[in-house]
Amino acid sequence: MRVGHAAVVFALSAVFLTSFAAAQFQNPIQAAKDAYKNAKQQSQQQKPPAQQPEQQQTQVASAAAPSSGAAAQGQAPGPGPANLDIIGIKLGASMNDALQALKVDNPKLKITPTAFKYVGFNDPLTLQVDAKDIPATMNEQVTRASETVDLMFTTPPGDPEVWLIYRDYEFPTSQKPSSQTVMDALRKKYGPETIPPGSPVGEQTLTWVFDPQGKLITAGGQQLNTTCESVFGGAGDPIAGNSAIVSPDIPQWPQQCSSIIVLTAQIHLVQIAPGQFASLQFTVKLVDGGRYRKALAATRATIAAAVKAQQDKKMQQVNQVGAPKL
Repeated sequence: MRVGHAAVVFALSAVFLTSFAAAQFQNPIQAAKDAYKNAKQQSQQQKPPAQQPEQQQTQVASAAAPSSGAAAQGQAPGPGPANLDIIGIKLGASMNDALQALKVDNPKLKITPTAFKYVGFNDPLTLQVDAKDIPATMNEQVTRASETVDLMFTTPPGDPEVWLIYRDYEFPTSQKPSSQTVMDALRKKYGPETIPPGSPVGEQTLTWVFDPQGKLITAGGQQLNTTCESVFGGAGDPIAGNSAIVSPDIPQWPQQCSSIIVLTAQIHLVQIAPGQFASLQFTVKLVDGGRYRKALAATRATIAAAVKAQQDKKMQQVNQVGAPKL
């Protein structure tokens, strides 16, 4: 960050955020608690069957297929944008809806927001929410999955919306599905990939490239992904997001990167027999660059207007001071 902007923005503790004044700036921790309470009450009213012990099949379903979070939000499966979600969290979801989906998917997730304070805004702006459920011991890792979810939110003056979803899921040592099982689940949920995986050497990567309406792009999709991979990766971090907001010039992106949605899945493998692989863990990332860029431009314009107003006020005060006695 440039020294000239040190007075413009300062990082807040991710745990001790101040309360937001308006509904769209609600404290993410409290929002998560309220969402979980509501989801639990809804679940009790519906009286679902008793939860079964974790099995390999249900773990893959939770990791790749439509989740209980999607069902809780009334998201019916179908073609196009309706299926562009991860554990029920869709691009464009509000902060409250996203936090509710997190708690419905996994009540054990520990949620930590990252926010920054900017001139022109009375309340801190949450750029990211990080949610983790990590087994405490090596023994626990044998029977329990490890899960991390990161959500990136657009910044005001518009309402905060999800523009990036990242999920890392590590299978328990005792229940590792085959790589083919995981890939089949991904294709069932998202359709045929734009870029298929290569040879299974340590990991396999599948990539889907969509237009803003969620329609799969086939022709030229691989080149679009190559062009936009670095800018999407660089923006998906709260420190980078803060830098983009306060830097003198808005970061430059290729124009086409503001009009595509990219989904990338990586499966980390272990060979168990010749030509046969089990899945150690996998990551899924869903990015809407256009939604991010539009919000970024509006946020920067609000800050610029606030800074100019402060400068004009100071100049007005200076101009009101008379000349010294000569």
